[in-house]
Amino acid sequence: MNDLRGIKVLFGGSFNPPTKAHFEIARSIIEKFNVIDFVFLPTGNVYNKANLIDAKYRIEMLELLCKKLTNARVSDYEMKQTKYLGTYKTLEDFKGYYFVMGADNFITLHQWINYPKVVIENHFIIINRNGIDLEKYAKSYPDIYNNLNNFIIFNEFKEVDISSSLFNKTKDYSLLEKEVVLYIKKHNLY
Repeated sequence: MNDLRGIKVLFGGSFNPPTKAHFEIARSIIEKFNVIDFVFLPTGNVYNKANLIDAKYRIEMLELLCKKLTNARVSDYEMKQTKYLGTYKTLEDFKGYYFVMGADNFITLHQWINYPKVVIENHFIIINRNGIDLEKYAKSYPDIYNNLNNFIIFNEFKEVDISSSLFNKTKDYSLLEKEVVLYIKKHNLY
């Protein structure tokens, strides 16, 4: 692997709500790669996802996490969209950033808007989880397999089973950072 220290990183997702896993992934990537600009990019309100709370709240929860991280901030980029434009458009506007995604999203890349250009023209950090065999999957799609040099596989979180979906199902506050728990209770969310 080339020396990737001093990179810029974009971490997209619904963050509905942001969890301990989101925080730990951000912290680990920032430290490992000495990230100079780490941007949380929550999906906008126009993104079609069930039970997605207003972006205002998701942004404010992420801002609480950024206070505990170095060189981290939240972007409202997708809040300005009147329709969902896809990650390809976002990465055009955040040229040079590495895009963080979970292995569960990696295996849907072939369905993304502007595939295969999104793979060929950009760089990604993949959080390996759920025991997904990423190389085996990539071999099924030549456009991905032939551009594996555009992907960094981050294996430190292989067995993470903390997600916003799990929180929404269980309402288990131990999955969240204490600042986020207090915020949720204060605003009577979820």
